[in-house]
Amino acid sequence: MMLLVCFPLLFWLDEPLRLPAEFESANFFWEDVDADGLNDVWVRTDQNELWLWNGRQEDANFSLLAQSQEFTNMRPAQSEQGIVASAYAPGIIFYQKDGAWSVWDNLDEFTSRRRLGYAYEGGLFILPTPGGYLRQRPTCEPISLDVKPTLNRQDDEMRIVYPVPHHEQRIGAYWYLPPVIDHERGRLSVQVLDENSSFKSIGNWVSFPTGMAIAKYAYGDLNRDGWIDLAVLTRPAKDFSLFDELSLVVVLGKGPGEFEDHTLVQLKSEQNLWQSGPLTIEPGALVTHYYKGLIRAKFRRDVYNWDEAGFVEPEPKTMKWKVEDADRGSIAVDLDMGGDARPDLLLVDNHGLRVHVRTGSERVEAFDENPITLKFSSNSGFSVHITAGSGGSEFELDSDLAVRNRFRGRGGHVLVVTGKQAVIWELADFGDHIQLQALPRASIQRN
Repeated sequence: MMLLVCFPLLFWLDEPLRLPAEFESANFFWEDVDADGLNDVWVRTDQNELWLWNGRQEDANFSLLAQSQEFTNMRPAQSEQGIVASAYAPGIIFYQKDGAWSVWDNLDEFTSRRRLGYAYEGGLFILPTPGGYLRQRPTCEPISLDVKPTLNRQDDEMRIVYPVPHHEQRIGAYWYLPPVIDHERGRLSVQVLDENSSFKSIGNWVSFPTGMAIAKYAYGDLNRDGWIDLAVLTRPAKDFSLFDELSLVVVLGKGPGEFEDHTLVQLKSEQNLWQSGPLTIEPGALVTHYYKGLIRAKFRRDVYNWDEAGFVEPEPKTMKWKVEDADRGSIAVDLDMGGDARPDLLLVDNHGLRVHVRTGSERVEAFDENPITLKFSSNSGFSVHITAGSGGSEFELDSDLAVRNRFRGRGGHVLVVTGKQAVIWELADFGDHIQLQALPRASIQRN
């Protein structure tokens, strides 16, 4: 599920969206398919139907975009004729017109048959190649991205893993790719793509502690010198326990898209992989968010400040509070729930959503310990886990309808994330149709 940058405008609707529901299960997606700044809603059912509600529509009804038995990975995509149903087989992008599939673009000579799958973002298809990815707008010249893979060795098996292109971060005129570790040589590759020079990579290798693997990472201006720095939360590459503590490594930037050839510091973090949350860089501080404890867990927010001597303070300033026993879930720190352009803290688990709003006016602001809560029903027919954002949270939205109970009816809540903002949607199953409605963002009030 891709989460795009434009914030949707959907609150002019006087009635909920309505989807005919002659199916048992379906996948729901909120996405700006045609890149017009409005979120669209599309649904793929278990009967291989593709339904679409365009954010520009003046009515609240879904339209059937396509029905096909040839492809199970159908999705809507923008074309010169508007939004159409598309699908991908290795090397070939298809689109449906008048109920029949046609070849939209043949990229067989560029793409990889061993690396399956594809992505779509803002009118561009992202396709795997033997050495990286293609960014392709159908019928246009493809743009090649050279992305170095991670080489993982475990026992007698060797695996080559390419970073997922969704995790690129756009900062100024550059795209910062996920860092890649060469475990054997103790090197870390920091790749940056310059949009002004045909996405040419201007990254470099950095000396890195050997035997480490990347758990999380974040880009930002840590020392406030105007250049982008890199922070990496690392774990041992082999023989690693979920309860082992993670380490923090910092690499300083020295120019546009350039980094020092060595790591600045390695610090021990008190978090482990089992209870780890987002890693963020705010101006003048490196911040970690995680749970701590086996039975009675505490949420912790550790702030490592950049001191006047030009170093990362090894002892963090900690904010913490207790949570319910074993009540650990997803953590997000870069989503604005209150509409004031300040990100809040979201804690999500099987019981519901807790929103801790930003407080104070400090340089690195804190959160209110008393949350605004939204409970999820245990009888909900929707499997909802809430993820999104760029600050290391790597959330993903997954709202699959379970096998539906047509006699009792089911419903649930979904957190739809778009860029840095989020909206809660209510879904209700009435048997012959499903209703979807966005809750006003004003329902999240600040003190």
